Amino acid sequence: MGQTKLRAGGRRQPVFLGLLLLIAGSGADVPPSAEDLAWQAVRHQMQLAVDHDPQAASPRPEALRGLATPAEREPVYRDAVTQLTGRDWHTGSGRVLRYGGEEAVPTLAAALPTVAVEPARGILHFLSVSPGETALPHLIRAAERHPLPDVRHTALQYVVWARHPSAREVLWRRLNDPAPHAVALAAEGLSYLDEPEAFAALADLNHADLYAAHQMHPIVRALWRIDAARAERFFVRAAANTADPLYGRWLREYAVEEPENLQRPEPLDAGQRRVSRLIRAAPTIAHEAWGQGEFAALMEQAGDHDSPLQAPAILALGQARHAPAVPSLIAQAQVRPASAVYTVLAQIATPEALTFLTSQARSGGEGVRLALSQGLGASGSRAAASLLFQLLGDPTLRTEPHDLWGLLSVPAGHRAYHVLSRVLGEAAEPKWHNVAHGPLVIVEGGVSRPFDIDREIAKCQRWWAEHGDNFLRGRPVPRLVLYHLFAAS
Repeated sequence: MGQTKLRAGGRRQPVFLGLLLLIAGSGADVPPSAEDLAWQAVRHQMQLAVDHDPQAASPRPEALRGLATPAEREPVYRDAVTQLTGRDWHTGSGRVLRYGGEEAVPTLAAALPTVAVEPARGILHFLSVSPGETALPHLIRAAERHPLPDVRHTALQYVVWARHPSAREVLWRRLNDPAPHAVALAAEGLSYLDEPEAFAALADLNHADLYAAHQMHPIVRALWRIDAARAERFFVRAAANTADPLYGRWLREYAVEEPENLQRPEPLDAGQRRVSRLIRAAPTIAHEAWGQGEFAALMEQAGDHDSPLQAPAILALGQARHAPAVPSLIAQAQVRPASAVYTVLAQIATPEALTFLTSQARSGGEGVRLALSQGLGASGSRAAASLLFQLLGDPTLRTEPHDLWGLLSVPAGHRAYHVLSRVLGEAAEPKWHNVAHGPLVIVEGGVSRPFDIDREIAKCQRWWAEHGDNFLRGRPVPRLVLYHLFAAS
């Protein structure tokens, strides 16, 4: 036997066995594999993107940096409004107005009566995402009094989605609107408020005309939300008594067979209502004044798997770049992978978060990588680009060619490819094609060819090899054309 030495506990351990364990456990002399080096390069690229991206540390738009007071920021909001051409969410002006939140409301409201339809719709959009209630009176006023009918209709949509009691009067009045789409919107809005008497008013509407105008779905949903048991009885009778066989069949299939989403969501308790307001404020300048209490409330909901606010609370932590949330989010993703968690980790982008995302992409299962690709795409983070380009080589993220509804042919695709444009920002040139109009034909250099995902991935990889470093450093790069296929009648 070889010599033995005494361990602290008094047991004897062979010396040669200890040496073997030491050698086996030390990888110091083992060179990294090509795969190790590739993933190390990806991790380095992610950090490079963070180091050169001012949005990584703070989501405040460049135009608002260094401006300490609302009075200093107001001219920037005014200039952004003049540049609106519609719902410009991702443009520089859109980011400024979104981040301004309630601060930007007076500037937006003042411009609303003076602009054309599309800029007015953009203004309404940014009013609607304001986290407080100061924008709601302007939306209600536009829904009733704006001189342009299209603007009134868009404003009414946002009033309905606000689900606020102050909208009751305008909703009741619009229930008598001659336009079927306005009636349907008003019905939907009333169904979210505590208005039991609205059931009779909605039941007395001319349902045949609304069905012919393709506006009956909101009426059905509204009646279910107001009184589910009464709605079921009502539609059973209506399906049996209608003279239109197509309408009767539709009622039986859609209105009588109760889908869960037709019922009113469970009401939020007082704590959840407070968190809901925080969630709406997280993408705006308001979060810069938050303290420990606000973030603790978001963290509580983010960790509650039974809370209806869990996913929005998680996303709010990323929008506010709350770095202390990273360890608990990583622990959560290890137990239950979710795309929202990956979105937030890519947005916060601390070294710990980037290391975890890289490990998930390299060694996570197929379900993990699917959720990861979705989450990275939704993050809009430049740091996520490196991982998504690496995931282009993952065959488990491919989608097979298939027929949609037995009619439309959709070619093979790849989940990482289809979200690349979200993280490339202005470096991407997305092109949209409706497969209902026929197969996508790409014309390059005077030559036509069908969409081929393998060819597109190879093109992306060449672009990344040539321009990836400049992109990560925030330098100008040629735009990468990316094709997005969708189906709409």
